[in-house]
Amino acid sequence: MSNRKKVPDGLAVSLIILSIVILGFFISSILGSSLQNFSDKLPEYQTRLQEITQSIAVTLSQFGIHLELEELRKILNFGKVMSFVSSTFNQVLGALTNIFLILMTVIFLLLELSGFRFKLKSISNNPAQTMASLEHVSATIGRYFKIKAFTSLITALPIIIVLSIMGIDFPILWGMVAFLLNFIPNIGSIIAAIPVILLALIQFGFLAAGQVAILYLLMNLKNAVAHATT
Repeated sequence: MSNRKKVPDGLAVSLIILSIVILGFFISSILGSSLQNFSDKLPEYQTRLQEITQSIAVTLSQFGIHLELEELRKILNFGKVMSFVSSTFNQVLGALTNIFLILMTVIFLLLELSGFRFKLKSISNNPAQTMASLEHVSATIGRYFKIKAFTSLITALPIIIVLSIMGIDFPILWGMVAFLLNFIPNIGSIIAAIPVILLALIQFGFLAAGQVAILYLLMNLKNAVAHATT
């Protein structure tokens, strides 16, 4: 372990472990509270979806398109959309579980790191070269995660700010969902966007849903440009 600032290894490891525990507790507390509040408001959202379906039926009838309400509900199938929202949350919880396991692995590695060089000397014919290779791999992986975490953060923060300004429920929850799912290549950001677009539709109508869709599209384009230049 690098000790450029003369911090003892034991203290450095303890500070890192404490930081990981505090961060994990903070994230889990916010997500747990937000998910509970979201579940409590589901009946309200479902009622609003029924009202939107009825409004669409009335609008279509004005253009000579007459559909029974139940038939329209089958076509729009908001029930499946709500199931998709639920599955999204399950994916987020799964991602949190995986992150927790990764952090626990990191903690155990940090605990072993102080004595790793001595163990390496006893099992390697060329410990210096082996250690250099391991440090190179570690630096490469670390750089990737730093870049990914940074791009995820600069995606989540604008989402939280804009959703807060728009008055969308649970902006911090959606920002965290965007941050976590951004680690899933290609489809993660799409999965993160769909529940928020639906919620914007429920709360404020089609215009707000379109604005949220544009917000997520811009964030995805920004991420694509950032990855292309790194």
